[in-house]
Amino acid sequence: MVARVSPRNFWPFESVARVSPRNFWPFESVARVSPRNFWPFESVARVSPRNFWPFESVARVSPRNFWPFESVARVSPRNFWPFESVARVSPRNFWPFESVARVSPRNFWPFESVARVSPRNFWPFESVARVSPRNFWPMFEKQKYKEI
Repeated sequence: MVARVSPRNFWPFESVARVSPRNFWPFESVARVSPRNFWPFESVARVSPRNFWPFESVARVSPRNFWPFESVARVSPRNFWPFESVARVSPRNFWPFESVARVSPRNFWPFESVARVSPRNFWPFESVARVSPRNFWPMFEKQKYKEI
């Protein structure tokens, strides 16, 4: 039996390791370095333009988190609320009536004596068992198959 070999992966030399042009590097004593990670200066730390900051004594600050006032707490426009004595309330959860329970239009049901029923589970016939199309199996069908 002969192993099938395509022209793509054909390599007739058993004693020689196969090397593609991509990963070919003929110099054993020299470490291979790609242009991407090449840095010839051993004594100098490599720094990308992204994280370059030449001032050691000064903390690096991005424009995003810059706030020059030490004594003043930094507050974003989002969470700004200048009134200490007044609780902050968003328009979403605002309800000025303490004595009245807050009810959303979703769960509103003004009739205490009547049980709330959604259109999904509504079934007005007490004497008749409710059957969904999923679990429906008429009795006469069962008997018919038992006889056979």
